[in-house]
Amino acid sequence: MMSFLTPVKTTADRFGRVKRAYIECLQDNAVPIELQRKMQSELPCRPVVTLDTDHSPFFSAPAALAGALLDIAAARD
Repeated sequence: MMSFLTPVKTTADRFGRVKRAYIECLQDNAVPIELQRKMQSELPCRPVVTLDTDHSPFFSAPAALAGALLDIAAARD
């Protein structure tokens, strides 16, 4: 809950300096795929990894999520 209440401070010269990746979840009922892709288009991420999971792949597909995260990390090295 604190993550929703704690203010985030950004500056124009530093925003976007951290590389972003996105793991989209095709079966997400909380954030539909159309909205996920709209968010991606407004703040581009590379890479975008697609998992055929629900909103919580850490529960429903932990091995697939771990693999995706490892692939993203390896690509950053």
